[in-house]
Amino acid sequence: ENSLLLDDENSLLLAMWDFGGQRVFFVLHSLFLTLDGVYVVVFNMQHLAPSASPDKVAKCLEFLRFWLNSIVVHAQGPDGRVPCVVLVGTHKDHVASDDDHQAISKVLKDTFG
Repeated sequence: ENSLLLDDENSLLLAMWDFGGQRVFFVLHSLFLTLDGVYVVVFNMQHLAPSASPDKVAKCLEFLRFWLNSIVVHAQGPDGRVPCVVLVGTHKDHVASDDDHQAISKVLKDTFG
């Protein structure tokens, strides 16, 4: 955890958590998911590129679906509101083509809306 606290009338408490991605830790994640959080879900763009194997694509989408569903299930407000989620693709240097970036964006939009 990293925290930043500004000590004035407009104070801000910022806590950042890096959840372990191993399955053994999944049960603990729900303890930290709240409506007030902003969540960053990171994935490898190579696994959604047009050149990726269907197995890689399926596993990547399963991973993303798991985390997005976990955030919604555990952090959704009583009024149906959900917290902000930011998807961040890594390995851009290995997926350099604009066409590949557009294809990845299309896969994400078609899958998750």
